[in-house]
Amino acid sequence: MKILKPLFSIGLALTALVGLTLALTAALPPARADPLAASSALSTLPLPYLSDDDVVDAPYDNPPSPVVDGLISPGEYAGAGKVTFPGLGGDVEVFFKQDTITLYVAFEIPDKVNAFPYVSLFFDTNNDGGSNPQTDDFEFRIDRGTGRAWEYQGNGSLWYQHTPITWTYGLTETMTGWSIEFGIPFSKLGLTAGTFKELGLALENWLPGQSYNYWPTGAGSTTPDTWGSLVSSSGDPSNVPSGWGVFYWKPGPWEDYAPSGMPDFDQHQDGWWTIGPSGPVSTHCGPVAMANSLWWFDSKFETPDHAPLAVSDTYRLVWSYDQWDDHDPANVVPLVDDLANNYFGTNQGVLGTDIIKMFYGTHQYLRDHGLWDDYLVSLVISPTFDWVADEVMRSEDVILLMGFYEWQTDHWARVGGHYVNVAGIDPVNGLIAFSDPFLDNAEWGGMGRVLSGTLLSHQPIPGHDPTLHNDAGNVSHDVYVITNTNSPGGIWGPVGYPVEVFRYTMPGVNPHPDIPDEPWGDGLVQVEVEFALTVSPYTWKASGYWDEDLNRWESWMDYAPNGVPDFDQRQDNWGPQPGGPPPWTFCGPVAAANSLWWFDSKFEPTPV
Repeated sequence: MKILKPLFSIGLALTALVGLTLALTAALPPARADPLAASSALSTLPLPYLSDDDVVDAPYDNPPSPVVDGLISPGEYAGAGKVTFPGLGGDVEVFFKQDTITLYVAFEIPDKVNAFPYVSLFFDTNNDGGSNPQTDDFEFRIDRGTGRAWEYQGNGSLWYQHTPITWTYGLTETMTGWSIEFGIPFSKLGLTAGTFKELGLALENWLPGQSYNYWPTGAGSTTPDTWGSLVSSSGDPSNVPSGWGVFYWKPGPWEDYAPSGMPDFDQHQDGWWTIGPSGPVSTHCGPVAMANSLWWFDSKFETPDHAPLAVSDTYRLVWSYDQWDDHDPANVVPLVDDLANNYFGTNQGVLGTDIIKMFYGTHQYLRDHGLWDDYLVSLVISPTFDWVADEVMRSEDVILLMGFYEWQTDHWARVGGHYVNVAGIDPVNGLIAFSDPFLDNAEWGGMGRVLSGTLLSHQPIPGHDPTLHNDAGNVSHDVYVITNTNSPGGIWGPVGYPVEVFRYTMPGVNPHPDIPDEPWGDGLVQVEVEFALTVSPYTWKASGYWDEDLNRWESWMDYAPNGVPDFDQRQDNWGPQPGGPPPWTFCGPVAAANSLWWFDSKFEPTPV
């Protein structure tokens, strides 16, 4: 689908906007001494790409940390790095998290048959490979049948037993098989909180003398050269490259193509403005923020065969609007235009973007791209900081509408609003990072990190052309301390946000649905979070499986062809005795029946 943009010939207004933009750029805050100030040197996130099949990420875990008891509780590994590989009984799922002290690894194994299988974790702590296990290589092994654990260390030619074990573990039998959790101290692996380090990693689920199943494909227990990699995308905003830290960044790099995590596209381009009561108004932060989010997800789920500018589009969340790759810098403008004009109604009846239209427009965009049931879109009014942190760290993309509130004589007056993406968050120290469509505060010496891609030059810094951020790797991830607020739109916001630059360019833009905007005055202004719009992948309970031999989807014929059943409680006199509460009281047993029926259908050995 190609979008043709109308051409506007408003010469005087365009001239005024260009002049105003240049003036505001010159007026942005100068560099200042700050413990988290961005380095003036350009940096990139270290390889390997998280999109590679043999790489797994261990992000920071929002407290409380997992309990190493062998029981994977609901939500305990939400947002964790994950790999899946064929094992005994079916696909083995393995989850990875860290809390700057301990690496947590959890196995979910669907094996109800074998009584004495093993699980092994292999680490190459110096990531130096080799054809035999070296002294920096370790195997941590657990036996299901006895519950025993062993630790082995390489000696240059083979493994020898190294006791006692220096890590914790737990094993639990489950309805579908068994699960294991490991808690491995950073010191054992040579990790330092806040410092990037890549570990060699292999996983094995095996039955002695019968079956040996590895991740990554082709790995061998005695050949570190064949192992994959383990990294942590969570780090320290004052140290690039960084890793194994407490600051949770939206993960990256993704090869095709978000090499710096969350993109940071710029709204100062392509006529993304309109004429307001006092002159030109920059208006497209809403669709630009959503473009950042959609681009990040599309890059995460893209098959990593090619990096731009080679044309390769294997995931349809973002598609190409012309004869170029979907992640070509040239694709940013038509994507934002498509969102603004066809889905969000930007500048159609309001200045900027209405948050309710943006919410429903995102649903329609997903439907038009055939992904309406693959994502969950939520809108929350006045979210807490802790709620935002939880959502971000569960791998959900969060867009914030921040309101600008000015104290005018005897009340707080809303004078405008602005959309930003949450690029990272630190719930422990109360820090948040924005991909800000209007500002590049880290590039001007503010807190945060400045990273560069490979497609467009990211110079000069500060003061480059805004179109250079159309390379999704060129980003200014601006970090702010958060504080409580007392105006009517929310309860917290960023400290020191440079709101004054909006006074002349965004008056009354991006309205609140219930709080009318008033003209700017000359009073104190505070910024607070009014809404959170979240986009997250959503997985339905399965209704079957993909048959590799037949190359087709096979429903669970005995019998849950549409996933979890939906039995109705209004039947068979499922109510109380005379004189009891209102009728139809069996919702609990009916809900349990839905769940048990689904599991029974999934594991039926001879379906008919």
